[in-house]
Amino acid sequence: SLHSGNREEPVFRKEKKQKIIIEVRTLQQLQSVSVSDLVERVCLDSDMLTPECMDKIIEATGKLHDSGMDIYIKFPHVCRQKTIKILSDKRALIERLSPDGLCVGNLESLGYIKNNYPDFKLMTDCGFYIFNKETASVLKQQGISEHNLAYELHRKEIMQLVKDAPSHDFYLPVYGYIPVMETAGCLLKTNNACRNGSGTECVSLIDRHKKERLVITHCDRCENTIYNSVPLSLHNEKKHMKDLGTSGIILKFTTEQEECVKKILAYWSNVMKDLPETDYPLNDFTKGHFAKGVE
Repeated sequence: SLHSGNREEPVFRKEKKQKIIIEVRTLQQLQSVSVSDLVERVCLDSDMLTPECMDKIIEATGKLHDSGMDIYIKFPHVCRQKTIKILSDKRALIERLSPDGLCVGNLESLGYIKNNYPDFKLMTDCGFYIFNKETASVLKQQGISEHNLAYELHRKEIMQLVKDAPSHDFYLPVYGYIPVMETAGCLLKTNNACRNGSGTECVSLIDRHKKERLVITHCDRCENTIYNSVPLSLHNEKKHMKDLGTSGIILKFTTEQEECVKKILAYWSNVMKDLPETDYPLNDFTKGHFAKGVE
């Protein structure tokens, strides 16, 4: 940093144009993404890739790709042997889509990708926990220099990480339900409603605080993802975000309907362009650890 008088001015990465990454997990969300010069990348959840949906997925991603957006596939948060088999079975679908890269969430899937897709560009997901320059350096040796920032990082920790690893691109999650647990204890199976290994479902769980949590079942690999009761949203932290030096932001969609996707994307697009903000479609949200850090 450079000093002017008594005020410290963050100068690293400030000249770089900020970009938006969008993560989707339904076909309707994908079809809601409009062409935008701000959207650098659209990342599809690997659960979306089914033979029944591939024609529509390829049609939707083709339009976005032609406009200059990269298309990535996001691999699961946890990668057990059963997950590896499922990903192997989807290889033909992945090759048919021909994505620009993959989003990796753990070391197990990184090993699988290195053996099976050695030429793909890679970025790490939030659960990879890039907390310091040493971790970033190790991943750089694996050819990975793009990262979704961990939810646990405080804004000052983010600023320091970006400064310490200037050859990396870091993206800040500003919207989305935070996954709090990946579990093999399936809610459906516990309630004698097992789907026998097909599809995904959205169900709810009432916790001990009487809050309703979104749960997405992954029936093919016998896992559930449990999310926080309200979404992360940093729309009230814009003044702090500008000084972080990150390369852009991430909008992570889970079960949002088309209209919600469009409104949130429009809001953050205006923020990135310094245009007047549209009405924000949320009243109930959390800032996560961005302002207070992990306590």
